Amino acid sequence: MNGPGIPTSFEGEPTGIMNFGDPGGLVLLALNLFLLFNVALTFIMLVWAGYQFIGSGGDPKKLTEARSAITGVIAGLVLTILSFAIISLIKGSFGFTFPLPY
Repeated sequence: MNGPGIPTSFEGEPTGIMNFGDPGGLVLLALNLFLLFNVALTFIMLVWAGYQFIGSGGDPKKLTEARSAITGVIAGLVLTILSFAIISLIKGSFGFTFPLPY
């Protein structure tokens, strides 16, 4: 360790999220942050769609719109999880040891 909380390689070079000199590490950081942003946005959109559903007051048109929004949010969450899985698979197959920022 170079300092508190900064993991290093055997040669003493910083590794993980502190290593911005490595283009692969920077790309993985951007992808992981993008996935984290998508999960947070999914939660916000799900709450909003649920509020629409509850506030529809039995109006069939508003109920349909709210159900459509909930379906879209869940589909987006599934795509986010699948993209995370694909990135993790690719990351593992190329030997990246880049930790997740969360």
